[in-house]
Amino acid sequence: MNTDPLRDTVWAVARDMVSGGQNFQHIGALLRREAPRLLGRPIGAPIIKSVDREDPDRLLEASKRAVHALDRSWLVIQGPPGAGKTYTTSHLAVSLIQAGKTVGIASNSHKAIDNVLHAIEERLIECSEPVRLLGQKKDSGDEGFAGCGFIESVTSNKDMDPTIPIVAGTAWALSNPELTISRDVLFVDEAGQVSLGNLVAIAAAAKSIVLVGDQMQLGQPIQGVHPRDSGRSALDHLLEGRAVVPPERGIFLPKTWRMHPDLCSFVSAAVYEGKLHSELGCATQRLVLTKNAHPALKPAGLSFFSRQA
Repeated sequence: MNTDPLRDTVWAVARDMVSGGQNFQHIGALLRREAPRLLGRPIGAPIIKSVDREDPDRLLEASKRAVHALDRSWLVIQGPPGAGKTYTTSHLAVSLIQAGKTVGIASNSHKAIDNVLHAIEERLIECSEPVRLLGQKKDSGDEGFAGCGFIESVTSNKDMDPTIPIVAGTAWALSNPELTISRDVLFVDEAGQVSLGNLVAIAAAAKSIVLVGDQMQLGQPIQGVHPRDSGRSALDHLLEGRAVVPPERGIFLPKTWRMHPDLCSFVSAAVYEGKLHSELGCATQRLVLTKNAHPALKPAGLSFFSRQA
């Protein structure tokens, strides 16, 4: 695998930093674990006010304000299973586009990127946005992005337009020198699986960065050699072993729309410091069991079953 484009971009970032340059302030702040910097709010203050954290609509609007206020900085959006990471990302991205900002979408896998782009197109349709070319995704071969017409699939970095509102791709696409500092905000999906070294290369395309993921789920699949801590995931680097992102460092999505309360309560207590809750409708979920179902099964909740040797 040719890592030269990533290496070249990391070197460009390093040269700018050691020479006292100001092009990549957000990367320096992230590497030093400095608290996110938002316009009009003291550094170290909570990203979201406590009064806005429990109501999904208020949380989403407060998240939009926070992302719009990013000042050459970063923040984390942590979403446990079913908490709406993609839904939230798509709303934030569209709000930026409607404000005349440029956004980037990056991740390790094309599947994850496609998932976010499909959600963005859904939001654009909901907003009655006329179907027109708003973005490009770097693909290869016959596996191009097939959406509703807002996103064009290109197969060469040379075809990517650095002025277009949406640009999406893996680290190899976003490290393209033509895209350097072309994004007002870059969203990195599944950031718990993106190594810190790759993140530096990706983040060079932006002025600010939003890391979306959950460090408590599947970690990054390390397949390369990374010096010192550069192989750690971006979220592991920033959160330093914390189970839940601190309120001054990001946004925790506290409501799952997937898990029954009986199951969620266990996961919340065991993993998320008791801060994860089920949406009310999840209480109606049931397994419909037949009379001869395994005795360890029950309609809802968690069962412990030990097999005799």
